Amino acid sequence: MNWNYVKRKIDELRPQQKNPRKISKAQKEQITSSLSKFGVCQPIVIAKDGTILGGHQRYYILRSKGQKQVDCMEASEELTQGQIDELTIRLNKNSGSFDFDLLANGYAPEDLINWGFDMEELHLEAIPDQSEAPKLCQLTAKFENEDDLRQAELQIAAIIDLYASASYKVKVK
Repeated sequence: MNWNYVKRKIDELRPQQKNPRKISKAQKEQITSSLSKFGVCQPIVIAKDGTILGGHQRYYILRSKGQKQVDCMEASEELTQGQIDELTIRLNKNSGSFDFDLLANGYAPEDLINWGFDMEELHLEAIPDQSEAPKLCQLTAKFENEDDLRQAELQIAAIIDLYASASYKVKVK
C-alpha cells in the first residue's frame, strides 16, 4: 500500500466514529503547545474518503483554531473496514517506549516536564536541584596480602565501571 501527501480542506475530513483514543486536558494542552510552536509536522492520516485514521486530536485542535486546510497522508487505495479498524489502533498503540536512562542523562527534567512527561513517568518525586554539590564518600581498606588487594582492585574497578555507565561521578585516588 502506498500513501500520498495531500492538502485537504479541514471540512472534508471526517472523524472516525470508532476512534478509541482519548486524551486528558493536560495532553490536549501539550498537543496545542506543540502545534503552536512547530506547526503540523506530522500529517493527519486519512482514507481516500477523508475518514481520519490517525491524528484526531490534531484535527480537533486545528479545526477549533480556524484552520482551513491541513496536510494529510492519504491511502492510495480504498481501505476495507477491517483495514481502517486495524490501522486506527496501530497508529495509536504501536508507539514504542522510552530509554529512561537516556532521558535522565540527556535531558533536563524541567524540559521533559514541559514537553509532556509527568513526574510519575520520570519516577521523580521532585525535580532534582542541579545546584547541589555531589555527595562524596571515602573508603579505607586494609588487606592481609597482595592477592587480596589485587582481587579487591578488580572488584572496585567493576563497581566503578557500573557507576560510570550510569553517569555517576566516580573519582579514584
